[in-house]
Amino acid sequence: MDINKIINTYWYVDEDTEFKPVEQSLISKKEKELEVSLPSELIQILEISNTGEPAYSLYHEDEFIDTPDIDYIESYELTRHDDSDLGKFCVEWEMPEKLLLLSNESPHYMYALDYRETNENPPLIAVNDGQIEHIANTFRDYLLMLKKREQPDIDPVNKIIASGSIDAISEMVSNIGIDWKNEYGHSLCQLAAAMGANDSLKYLVSLGADIIDAEKFAEMNDRKKTVELINKLTI
Repeated sequence: MDINKIINTYWYVDEDTEFKPVEQSLISKKEKELEVSLPSELIQILEISNTGEPAYSLYHEDEFIDTPDIDYIESYELTRHDDSDLGKFCVEWEMPEKLLLLSNESPHYMYALDYRETNENPPLIAVNDGQIEHIANTFRDYLLMLKKREQPDIDPVNKIIASGSIDAISEMVSNIGIDWKNEYGHSLCQLAAAMGANDSLKYLVSLGADIIDAEKFAEMNDRKKTVELINKLTI
């Protein structure tokens, strides 16, 4: 597949997609901190958006692997000094320096660029519970390994919450119950908070929905207005 086509279509797009291009100052800052050059292909993807859902996946050693969301550009030597779970794992695993993280969905499995032996065109690795796994010789090679994934079906509950329709939410709650949770144990309010669906969130709370941990979901998805709303709702 053509590399430019992969770059330009890297992110999954639907009617709710909102691209957030990276600020050039962030790229320059990270390159200066590590004294390295980011792969040009990565920069092009980040210039389209610094967050989103990848439209591609890959197979590595006959195993299906999700692609990184590329929403967390940070170096291990900086991260190891903070008080986050990731920082604690960095210390526990005695991770080497000069690894540039590309995602932070889980501290147990992360993608990173490995700059230990080069300052440009580094290999892409995965860090699996502290163990380093080689994925591709360069970020470009990694992109060429990708295959277009099927467009995901939108969960009907998520779709209704995202719509903000009071009538649709009311009917949904009457069918599944106000205390419904999805297969991951996430409540209706947590899902609404993660989406930034503030009208839906207010209505769900008015119906008596549990708002516990909703603020955490809003913060994880950078929903600042939703965090403000939750603080007002919990006063």
